[in-house]
Parts: sequence; structure tokens; C-alpha cells
Amino acid sequence: MTIKQIIKNCGVILGLDDVANGSGMNWDVLLRCASLVVANIAAKHVALQTTEVHSPLGHRVNLAALAQPLVSVVSVTRAGRNVSFGLHLDHIAVAPPSSPHEIGVPVTITYTYMPKIKTGAERNPFDLPPAVLEYGILAEYAFINGMTSEALVWNQKMSDIMFDAKRITGRTKTMPSAF
Repeated sequence: MTIKQIIKNCGVILGLDDVANGSGMNWDVLLRCASLVVANIAAKHVALQTTEVHSPLGHRVNLAALAQPLVSVVSVTRAGRNVSFGLHLDHIAVAPPSSPHEIGVPVTITYTYMPKIKTGAERNPFDLPPAVLEYGILAEYAFINGMTSEALVWNQKMSDIMFDAKRITGRTKTMPSAF
């Protein structure tokens, strides 16, 4: 399911008719709420991880070359062996090849990342029920509109589903907390 479909479901629940066409002020607000919720889940509950192969330039891999916004580096390997690395502001410094056989061999970087939500066309990045994002978006929307008691209700619903997902799949890192 795409973020756009999830936002449209939220628009129906909130009675915001203008959200159905995928544009307008309420659409923009709900898209920002979706971005906040996705970032919160990725940072606190479900670490999204990917692996990419890069050829270091002068023992460096620029962070801009990574496909996703980096949160943390899990590992760096070359030819199947762990490579020492250092994370810097704009690059990952990797140790030079340890043998002549490894010269010119690219490194494999495994890292956690923060998903990007820009247009709503992106797919739900988590292996969680869409209701988790829906309830989180509704909680954020209620909170920014001063409806704190409604925000707490929606947040509790999201937390309950995430707790069940953790119990069943073990995929979340930590117990959900209030926004």
C-alpha cells in the first residue's frame, strides 16, 4: 500500500473531502504528518536496513553516493571480509585493501536508513499493518490541530497495533512510546 492510499484513508476518517484528489492544504499537512510518523517509527521502533556496493575513491565513500539517508553503518566488507571504517560528516572512510588481491575490489556497506517521504507515491516502508501509519498520521494531525485528547487516543491505537506486531513478528526494536 502506498503512503498516498494511507493518507486518503486518513482523509476519509477525518472527513476532509479535499484529500481525495491528492492535493491541497489538508493533503500537504497529512503528507507532513506521514513523514513525521515514518521518521519516528524508523528511528525508534523498526530499523530499516539496506546493503549497497561502492568503489571507494581514495578510501572514501561519500554519503551522497548512498541511495538512502544514512542513520548508522552496520558493517563494511570487501571480498567477504570485514573492513575497518570510520563515519565522518560527509563520507565513510574505509581501510585500504589488506592484500594485493583486494586492490580495486569494491566494498559492501550495510547501513540503517531513514526513509524519504516526498510525494506520497512511496510504498509503506515497514512490514507493519497500514493501520499503524494511519493511526500515527491521525495522532499527529490531531496534535498539531490542538486536539490533544484525540491525539492520545490515536497514538494509543497505533501503540497497541505495534505492540501486537512486536509480539507476533518480533520485528520492532523497542516498545512504542508516545509521540
